[in-house]
Amino acid sequence: MAGILTGLCVLHSLPVNRPPSIEIQNGTYQLYPVNKKKMHEIRSVQRLANPDNSQILVPDDDSSISNSYINFDRPTIMFFHGFLESSTADDARQIKDHYLNRGDYNVIVANNQRLLAGPYYVTAALNTKPIGKYAAYFVDYLVGKGLRLSYLHIIGMSLGGQIAGYIGKNMKSGKASRITGLDPAGPLFTLRPQNDRLSQGDAEFVDVIHSNAGVFGIKYQSGDVDIWLNGGTLQPGCTPLETLTRNPGSLNELVFCNHFQSYRTYVMSLIDPHAYLTTKCSSYAEYESGRCHLNDKAYLGVEVDRNARGNYYVDTGVTAVNI
Repeated sequence: MAGILTGLCVLHSLPVNRPPSIEIQNGTYQLYPVNKKKMHEIRSVQRLANPDNSQILVPDDDSSISNSYINFDRPTIMFFHGFLESSTADDARQIKDHYLNRGDYNVIVANNQRLLAGPYYVTAALNTKPIGKYAAYFVDYLVGKGLRLSYLHIIGMSLGGQIAGYIGKNMKSGKASRITGLDPAGPLFTLRPQNDRLSQGDAEFVDVIHSNAGVFGIKYQSGDVDIWLNGGTLQPGCTPLETLTRNPGSLNELVFCNHFQSYRTYVMSLIDPHAYLTTKCSSYAEYESGRCHLNDKAYLGVEVDRNARGNYYVDTGVTAVNI
């Protein structure tokens, strides 16, 4: 059965002194921010699990790798969540579940819950760089144990997309095969140079899905291929009235619905790789006018054309609002 030995790794970044925290509507908020610059260390515990079993993977502990189910002959997916989230957030769960439904993968899900907790966005944004550096060290360690970079795909949502860029910039063993940024965070990154945010060259191939550009997502082209959903900023089904009707009382959905559409369309591609056919175009206005209909095409998501380059557009409709 597909996925029986396929693993879920959870990479925990745990501060030494953790402030009191609470969960509000699937978001983590804590009494005071945790800044990596004030921490003695980031402790890391890796858990490799099939759906019914879990194992511990410890960096620099070779026995934890050799005794685990991890199989470097399989593709390896690493996912990094965003602000307020954890390894159990909907984006992490959906991507993990649908990759395991798709076939045999090693799935690594980062848990940076404390370092990306609210309401301290500024500190969370600053923490993306040390998280990325530490995760790069972890990848280099796995490469030494047999991980093939040609099989490695790093995916990041929002702040996780910027973390993915820092991983690519700090790996010493080479470049990952692919990085996918799901509406990479814009606030505090928009004015940074390309060498300090997710950009081309961070992996052999970088693709980016924009769904809330200029608000919570970066507004600039950031990858080899940038796909702009419905123009890239406002998404069908995400007006306040529609959101509150669909999810009464959900503050996170009300605020982040447009932002979340990036991961939801990616998950849809895991269910149906040909769900969204995108078109290369110079602008959304040109795309909407029909002047680009003869231009190059590329599917969004898991089966994107890795030879494609530039900006691509697609009108998605509302099918990915609720997966």
